[in-house]
Amino acid sequence: MPLIDRSIAREYLINALTLLVVLLSFIVAIDVSLNIGRFAKAAEEVASQGGEPAGLIRRGLVTVWLIGDFWWPKLLQLYNYLLGIVLVGARGFSCSQLVRRR
Repeated sequence: MPLIDRSIAREYLINALTLLVVLLSFIVAIDVSLNIGRFAKAAEEVASQGGEPAGLIRRGLVTVWLIGDFWWPKLLQLYNYLLGIVLVGARGFSCSQLVRRR
């Protein structure tokens, strides 16, 4: 495989991974910002199951854990939905970078 082909393939893969991470991060950030009250309320209930009220740090950690636990399987499903869009977008970004650098 010539050097130029490897360079183009590497650039395409980097663009695809970057675009996928950015889109998934946007989706998770928007959902968390809209539903942070629900996550915090559920974390309060989980953290204080022993009968005593939980501290701020424990509630924060449980909230982060609940968000991760909720979104991990959904990210795999979103990956499946977004794969085509991401590959087409990465191809467009790669072509525009090739044209820019001639």
